[in-house]
Amino acid sequence: MAQTDITQEKIDEFNVKPSDIVFLTGSGISLDSGLPDWATFVKNLLIESKTMDSDDLAELFVRRQSNLLVIADGAHQSAKSNNLEWKQVALKGLYGTDVNEKPASQMHKIVARYQFEFSCPVLTTNFDVLHEIAGLKYLEDLVENSENPDGNTDSDEFIPKSHDEDHHDDEGRIVVSHLHGVLDPRPDGLISEEKSLIIGQSDYNNLFKKGTSWQSEVIDDFVRGHKTFVVLGHSLNDQDIQNWFHRRSEDDFTAYFFVARESLGVDKQTFERLFDPIKQQWSSINVTTIMIDDYVDANQILLEIYYRNKEGSNNRYNPPATRISYLYSKIEKDTRKASEGTLTCIESVKKPYYADIDDFDVSVWIADGKGSIHRLSSLNKIFLKMDPLKSIETGFDSKYLAGRAICSNSVMLEQASDGKWNTIMARSFSCEFTDGPELSIGVVTVAVRFKDQKSSDSSLEQLRVYIDVLRETLSCEFSRLVSSLTE
Repeated sequence: MAQTDITQEKIDEFNVKPSDIVFLTGSGISLDSGLPDWATFVKNLLIESKTMDSDDLAELFVRRQSNLLVIADGAHQSAKSNNLEWKQVALKGLYGTDVNEKPASQMHKIVARYQFEFSCPVLTTNFDVLHEIAGLKYLEDLVENSENPDGNTDSDEFIPKSHDEDHHDDEGRIVVSHLHGVLDPRPDGLISEEKSLIIGQSDYNNLFKKGTSWQSEVIDDFVRGHKTFVVLGHSLNDQDIQNWFHRRSEDDFTAYFFVARESLGVDKQTFERLFDPIKQQWSSINVTTIMIDDYVDANQILLEIYYRNKEGSNNRYNPPATRISYLYSKIEKDTRKASEGTLTCIESVKKPYYADIDDFDVSVWIADGKGSIHRLSSLNKIFLKMDPLKSIETGFDSKYLAGRAICSNSVMLEQASDGKWNTIMARSFSCEFTDGPELSIGVVTVAVRFKDQKSSDSSLEQLRVYIDVLRETLSCEFSRLVSSLTE
């Protein structure tokens, strides 16, 4: 099940009123923004604290250990021994030596919509401020579109605020509570004091041995308010989640946890066998699991719920699988016309120039809403019917790059030294619907054979620019097609 195959039945599993939601987010939602996962962050701490001077050795050390929290404690001690400020070590470990602002991910942007539309609080164990950045960008877009009644981006009521142990008052409606501390790289950004950063095993031990903490008080307030926790970007073995929810297992509260097959790295048959054990494990502490295939499925489900409940939305709605299946059926009835229109889009975009190129091709693939994508057009080719030899199963573990790309919001790249092509790039494209939110409907792939079997960084950058322009052009074309089908 890719995001194009989400059914009404799957959406209905997420049975929650948006205004009752409290988001509880983890590091998984920041990976698309270029921030490290937990293991990579700990490896970076070893380097920045001067515990180790070899990146390869640090990576090997982390990979061979089961408790990364203890390794983080060791890095903390090394930082003290080397007279390094721990919060600066952590800042560099998170953002790199070039501490620049990172872009918010698609999930950050979706959560920002909920914050502003439904006043949903956000609790995060992340040190980054991507929730705040996404919220500020959303606010700027509202002002630009004159949807903010105050027309004022400086209002305390609207500016997203970072809260940690020393800064958790109730000022402002758009609040992000950082349960483990804040590392804000922006000028004058909030950087938590060392005592407020929860990174190593000793930090967790001190947090949980307390009779109470500000983190527990915040969570307890939402439990007493009968709020529903929506957990995003956390793993199944996260200590915080298990501890906080286990301690409240007898209380009257509800939580939802998206479990992606992609996070477990298993095939579809094994994943189905894990359904019941995983659901039973979490139901014992009042957590309802929603089993999905790919990380982006959670994004789309939240978008669907948002669309159905936002102010001013119309009553006409169909789930992704229905919208995609209807579009595909129309294309299938007149494949030639759709193929010609798609080819016109391809030819309208200027190809990048390479002096060292042997061959070049572009293909466009369309989803059917039933787990596959089908080739609709290729450069200099028009299909009279859907190409029966080019139907690809979708999913993060698809054998083909195009099948994986429909399950991602990023450019995907595959390079090889043998075969017809040595460089293939793929990107999903979306279109707007009148009976639901914007949705990815297909993939564009660009295949290149370079003479020297290796593409330079500048060549790859040209390809990225080219495929992004193709993506936008195809999105506009298919949005027009969808609009014409509803007239």
